[in-house]
Amino acid sequence: MSTADRDVYIWLSYITTFRNQDIAKLTRLFPTPEELKNSLTDKDILEHLVHSGIIKPETKQELLELTFGKCLENAEHDMAHYNIHCTTIIDPDYPARLLNIQDAPPCLYYKGSLRLSETEHIIGIVGSRRPTHYGLAVADEFAKGLTDKGMLIVSGMAYGIDSRAHQSAIDNKGKTIAVLGGGLDICYPRTSIGLYTRLCDEHLVLSEYPPLAKHLPQHFPRRNRIISGLSDGLLVVEAALRSGTLITADFALEQGKSIYAVPGRTTDMMSRGVNNLIKQGATLVDSPSDIIMDITGIPLRKAPRNVSYITNTALANNLCAKNCVSADIIHRKNGVSVNNIHAKISVSANNKTGTETASEYTNHFPEKHNKNEITELSVTEKNILKMLGFEPVYIDDIIRANNMNITETIHILRILEEKGLVEAVEQSYYILRR
Repeated sequence: MSTADRDVYIWLSYITTFRNQDIAKLTRLFPTPEELKNSLTDKDILEHLVHSGIIKPETKQELLELTFGKCLENAEHDMAHYNIHCTTIIDPDYPARLLNIQDAPPCLYYKGSLRLSETEHIIGIVGSRRPTHYGLAVADEFAKGLTDKGMLIVSGMAYGIDSRAHQSAIDNKGKTIAVLGGGLDICYPRTSIGLYTRLCDEHLVLSEYPPLAKHLPQHFPRRNRIISGLSDGLLVVEAALRSGTLITADFALEQGKSIYAVPGRTTDMMSRGVNNLIKQGATLVDSPSDIIMDITGIPLRKAPRNVSYITNTALANNLCAKNCVSADIIHRKNGVSVNNIHAKISVSANNKTGTETASEYTNHFPEKHNKNEITELSVTEKNILKMLGFEPVYIDDIIRANNMNITETIHILRILEEKGLVEAVEQSYYILRR
């Protein structure tokens, strides 16, 4: 390999009018970088390629205008200015996993440690840009569980599930890779600048597009083949039926990768794509240990989940107090909804008088909360807390259940937020703060 050879691939990466398969076709026609360069700088050969439909007329014009020398001069300046590095398909540090995929990117630009791409176990986590609170919590749980076992998380840094997976991996002191659909000189989406900076400094950010390349809609489907290509398995958390997330799953399937899917409620739009994947044969998972066992072959005991992660925490504590048993154990051993158990023993938040014991309000809150502050709540505040759990509750339901007006309800919810007891997770939806 010579510097001149790798420069050919850098030059090609700057050509913006190539279609998805154009470079793959050209590299098959002209196997060596030298042949490729000589052919794409020859007007007669370019004309023949246009006539044969291998490249577009616009591509021919761009290749003639953006000369080899001029392009390399621009590339050297851009990479130095934005502190961006690159590796090509003929370089020894090019990610080995990508060498095995169809239409491998001939050039990759990166910030951070490229060695992370050689981590023993890499799992892709992708999902909706408009996730529910449930989806975000699932992304947290899986990213944490997988990084606990030394697995690396790769995703696309898109708003929603992708960004949450990256952030959860970082918060858990794990490692993560982001694959972008444009030049690395720009943070996209701009709202993720803090995450982007952290990824560049301590992890790895990749793109097949050179500096200054715009983050265009048509880039993102192609970006997805790199996410799946770097992954040993792909986890889909939430996706609508026509979600771009399913494009990544299609690439993973073509590449022979394992596809894992977390099921959702049949009534949720953001779960329909995932549920459909499961019907088509994706592996249903409900715990990080399912993926860990499948990838490593090592069976793991599933950690018991906090009751507040499953259902209404206040009701679960009432159940524990009355029956001296763990609602979580009942749920896991019998596969029965805790809400159903409550219904059978007639534990209802609506028939309480506000005179419950302190433990019924304090046991399920994290240690950071002041227990005395919780027990000193008014009857109305306690009634609102009893309605809340992990699943978001709409403010209108709170108003109707407690026979309150909207002004009073908003005022009390704001007080509970200030005390750190509840959290607004979506517009007009509330949960207990964990």
